[in-house]
Amino acid sequence: MDFSRRMSFFVFCVIFLIKANPCFGETNERQDYYLEPVVVYPSILNEYYSNSLRHIEYREDIQVPIDQDLKKVSFADIQTRGPLSVQSDLQMRGASFEQTDVLIDGIKVNEPQTGHFNLDIPFSTDDIDKIILIPGPAAVINGAGRPGGAVHIITKQPQGKSIKAKVVLGDNNFLAQQLSVEHPVARINTRTSISESSSDGYRENTDFDLMNFSHISCWESGYGDVQFNLGVLDKEFGANGFYSEFFPNQQEHTKTTFGSIGIKSEYDDFYINPQIYVRRQSDRFLLNKDNPAFYENNHLNYVKGVKVDTVNVWAQGKVFAGIDAALESIDSSNLKQHDRQRNMVYTAYSTKLDQWLLSFGLSGYFYQGFENQAAPDISIGYYFNDSLKVRSAFSQSFRAPTFTELYYQSPSNIGNENLFPERSNNYEIGIDCLKPDYLVSLTYFKQEGKELIDWVRAPAATVYNIMNINRVDTKGVQADLRIYPKDIDMSLKRWQEIYLGYAFVGREQKENGLISKYVFDYLEHKFVGGVINLLPYGISLDSSIIYQQRSDAGGDFIVNSKFDKTINKYKVFVKVDNIFNHGYAEKGNIPMPGRWFFAGVEAQW
Repeated sequence: MDFSRRMSFFVFCVIFLIKANPCFGETNERQDYYLEPVVVYPSILNEYYSNSLRHIEYREDIQVPIDQDLKKVSFADIQTRGPLSVQSDLQMRGASFEQTDVLIDGIKVNEPQTGHFNLDIPFSTDDIDKIILIPGPAAVINGAGRPGGAVHIITKQPQGKSIKAKVVLGDNNFLAQQLSVEHPVARINTRTSISESSSDGYRENTDFDLMNFSHISCWESGYGDVQFNLGVLDKEFGANGFYSEFFPNQQEHTKTTFGSIGIKSEYDDFYINPQIYVRRQSDRFLLNKDNPAFYENNHLNYVKGVKVDTVNVWAQGKVFAGIDAALESIDSSNLKQHDRQRNMVYTAYSTKLDQWLLSFGLSGYFYQGFENQAAPDISIGYYFNDSLKVRSAFSQSFRAPTFTELYYQSPSNIGNENLFPERSNNYEIGIDCLKPDYLVSLTYFKQEGKELIDWVRAPAATVYNIMNINRVDTKGVQADLRIYPKDIDMSLKRWQEIYLGYAFVGREQKENGLISKYVFDYLEHKFVGGVINLLPYGISLDSSIIYQQRSDAGGDFIVNSKFDKTINKYKVFVKVDNIFNHGYAEKGNIPMPGRWFFAGVEAQW
């Protein structure tokens, strides 16, 4: 779709929604709307996080694609193949992208075909309230037990009526448009969002066209708060060297659909949140777009499940319990037809004894085709005062192979039906100091990985085969500091926030003469720093610097800045990524974009 047609389509949508919706249309008559009071029950997640003995990172006010926002987190390794949400792999603490859980409102949305699609989140930034990151396995937190950790996306509940529109232009013929409308329908609060972004690409065969539609409805029933989520994400993009460096003309077209409905209920000191969900993913892949007949894959997979989370509050502590039962299936021209039952149960007990905080949990995994697994989780912490605590934790983790790892066959990658699930023992110790005007966190961790899954090849070969690696040990540290100068002294009110973070990961590698595709491709050092401050004339500056050094590679400094100014209902901004035009790669030898300018305007009524 060319520029003029996309702009015309966007303007038409804005005008149509304003004129067609009585909530926004002009009228001389007073219109009264009665909305059922929304009762906000204590979130099961908040109940758990308030007693968690893990380092937890909260990301709020999300204004850029998720993968871009998470790059500012010290322990997050975002390996981008295609920028601006085209495709990125999420890794934490040296674990691969397959070893990190991704959740939406407590529902695990990891793709059973391949983890390359885990960040295909079919909701706009206007739909996201916050993102919660928990590095390291946390099996008793909604059954998130992969060794890398969990990224939990919390959707924003619509309230009242408003309309929000944004247009962004940039280099490489980039254009993005986003429209979100919140409006009440009878006693139901709803938000509907549509967005589209496209570019000619920053090098050959990196063009893309992304479209997203989402809808969220919330209402109060006689039994609790009901929420319905629906999102659709359609992506078509050039995949130059994404899956094999020997084929530059790869192309891919994916479509992700996610839907869920659930209710949060309270009965005295017992809270329950049952949910039903479906995730659908289609994928068409061409190894050579100029010769589709040479090699083409078409995949369609589903995850259909039911999840129930509960918390029971006693005088002696809190008991968390839940179950997640799902059917994973795939119908593929390459992987053929497969389905498997994936069931998980968990329970945890958390209590505070004077200044001690104790947590004990156990998760059970029941994957069809693999042995049943039990994973304990034990945490102990001590509070010196209300703001200073030390913590320690031990846990075990488990991950079953994906369909791609088991069955994939191509000229460049060959799967293995005889793979074993990955397992690991995980240890960590840390200290946190949380004050109103600053926070400090320091963590040391160790992971003993067993049967880790990796794609490998000989140096002279062009085909990757997949195998289990018997033992891989990982150690590391992470440190974070966040300062709010405006809360220290009003004379510093222009300095909104200063943040610094560092993470180190070391992994023992036994020489076997093979080239590793994922397990030994990790960030050894990462430093993040940034500042948010107010400039004269009401201009806000958000600047960040990121240093990344991969294992057995040199380091890269990337500097980004954004200037914005709010004028009544409008916000105008200018954003520059990679200010110094530094050449670097985040995945293999796939070069990332150089300096990229963006400018946009956002309005809200």
